[in-house]
Amino acid sequence: MSQLVTPNTVQIPFEHFEEAAKDVMIDLHSSMNDLISALPGTIRRAVDLERALGVEKKLAWQAFRLSRGSGIGEMANIPSLASAARLSEAALARGVPATVAERVSAAFERFESLVVEHCGDRACLLSMVSGLGYERRERTEVRVRRAHFRSSAHLWGVQARSQIRTLIYCPTGPKGETLEAILVSGNVGLQGMRRGEPVTISSWLSPLHKPGAENAPLTGGVDGAGPGPTPGFELLTPFCSEALPEMTHVPARSGVMETEMVIPSAGRVGALTLYLSQRSATEGDARERGAGGGMFVSVPVEEIMIELLVPAGLTEPATARVAVYGRRHHPERVFEERRVDLLAQHESVSTFGPNDRAPGVECSPRHQEAVRFVLAKYGLTGTCFDVYRCRVKFPVLHTLVVIRVDPIRR
Repeated sequence: MSQLVTPNTVQIPFEHFEEAAKDVMIDLHSSMNDLISALPGTIRRAVDLERALGVEKKLAWQAFRLSRGSGIGEMANIPSLASAARLSEAALARGVPATVAERVSAAFERFESLVVEHCGDRACLLSMVSGLGYERRERTEVRVRRAHFRSSAHLWGVQARSQIRTLIYCPTGPKGETLEAILVSGNVGLQGMRRGEPVTISSWLSPLHKPGAENAPLTGGVDGAGPGPTPGFELLTPFCSEALPEMTHVPARSGVMETEMVIPSAGRVGALTLYLSQRSATEGDARERGAGGGMFVSVPVEEIMIELLVPAGLTEPATARVAVYGRRHHPERVFEERRVDLLAQHESVSTFGPNDRAPGVECSPRHQEAVRFVLAKYGLTGTCFDVYRCRVKFPVLHTLVVIRVDPIRR
């Protein structure tokens, strides 16, 4: 009879990496200080070090930063072993003692040993350092997400320049309650990436299911005219590309009709702009429930913007916040917004108001005009809103970005 054997695994606490990283950084900082002190003349800036050693500007800047700080957050700026060797050779040529130059080389070799032992490569090192919470490196995070965007666009064959979602809370109740909201969706620069391989975009709209729609033809005009089910959204044609591909409406398992559109593989020259609006009930009055909106990232996109327009005086601007959720094993269930699914991605909210119109949007110059168009259609022109806006560069595919603000406590 076989017996279950539990292996004796050895777990190394994460603190061991942190302590080792601190020691290595102190060693690099101290050795670089000694090297600069041994050089003739006064070194006060990176450019002084560049001239003293005759090395390239970037290497001089990296070395100078190491001499000024030993924080773990500086690990992103450590030169390679080959660059460190050039640094030591240049120092020896300028009369720096061999013992000092050798100590610099040894410190860099110790750093590379740390990378191999604990991380495997420098990319993993930066991820582990980020996990320690030292000196949040926004540029590093954006650089990683940009690489993810490029690889995702290549793999899926589609990308967008920007996607904007504006959720307008409408004071249409008997006492001004915000029981309905209008969503204005802008999709700018949608483009296919491969020749001969059009890409289908689906599930980005969910029109309400209508009785008998499952027996209706799955084609028809998006404005509701002609055969086929009527979609639950309105196409804002004045703000769309002139020639949009045909849309089809496909029954989904959840009992709604999903709209699909085929994006042609025409590159940036043939990129599409698509604007829509959709009206629906809110989760409750903003003065009692607050306000919130989210966006599930289903297309590789360079930038997204989520915006809330809430009648002025109903919400507390100081409580506005953004959260990013990711559920790796069940991405379709990320809408549950579990605390355990929160990602370590820090974004901020900009607040404008009270305002009778939304401020301009750089990534889509006509978005403000589209919002004004919708406000006028529903008789909301002149209404003062508090505006909450979040912008995310290169959001991660299949994550949920949520913006929320609490009601004013009365």
